[in-house]
Amino acid sequence: MEKQKLESKVNESSPKIGEVWRHYKTEGRYEILNIGRMQVKAEGLDMAECVIYKAQSDGLVWVRPLADFVEEIEIKNEAGESEMVQRFSKVI
Repeated sequence: MEKQKLESKVNESSPKIGEVWRHYKTEGRYEILNIGRMQVKAEGLDMAECVIYKAQSDGLVWVRPLADFVEEIEIKNEAGESEMVQRFSKVI
């Protein structure tokens, strides 16, 4: 059986090990520990690249699909208008 080659979606703007990123809503800061792959029996998520990151506030380790980590999401600003923001933004 031939192994499938998994294409990486990591690029120059993707999180890198050791960087610190801030979450848009909580403003929590998270250190990037690694990039991994998720193995689950769920279509669309199996073998998806994931960001493994640690909260600087309490040390909890989190895993989120890379596509979700770097996506832009729509929020309502203080004036009630819709705007697009990055879910996480690089701090250092």
